[in-house]
Amino acid sequence: MKDHHKYPIIFTGSILIVCLAVFGAFKLFDYYSSEDTPPPQWEGKSKDQNWKVVFKKHDDHSKYEGDLFWIGSKENIEKTYLEQLVVKYDDEIELDSKNEIPMKDYSGGTTKNGDLNEESVSFLAFTELSQLEGRTITAYIKWRQGNKSYDTRFTLEKKS
Repeated sequence: MKDHHKYPIIFTGSILIVCLAVFGAFKLFDYYSSEDTPPPQWEGKSKDQNWKVVFKKHDDHSKYEGDLFWIGSKENIEKTYLEQLVVKYDDEIELDSKNEIPMKDYSGGTTKNGDLNEESVSFLAFTELSQLEGRTITAYIKWRQGNKSYDTRFTLEKKS
């Protein structure tokens, strides 16, 4: 009669082990499938092919950050200055920066002292994904090269 009582305990234990194994398999699948899918990012280039804006997930935290790159000719980079950067989400202005920035300091390479230059001008750090999803992101850039002023406007597209 003692053997008769062992079967329900063995049966219940077996079901518990199977449930834990299935749960663990789902967790592993979810972990590895999320690693394979890169987070979304938004990119746009100016029509004159001088500027590029990228919104991507920051490496050090889970928030998003914008980067403005000079992708034009490096020939006149010493005379190239960013005068204004405006970023809009739909029709709402999220950033309107009017600081004059010498692009030679943000075009990569090294300084005369041998220090590394930044590759881009960073902006809107710690942006939530929910602020970007489903919205039209537009960049307006006002800049000058020597005595000539220019401006450009373009929309960023979501890349997955």
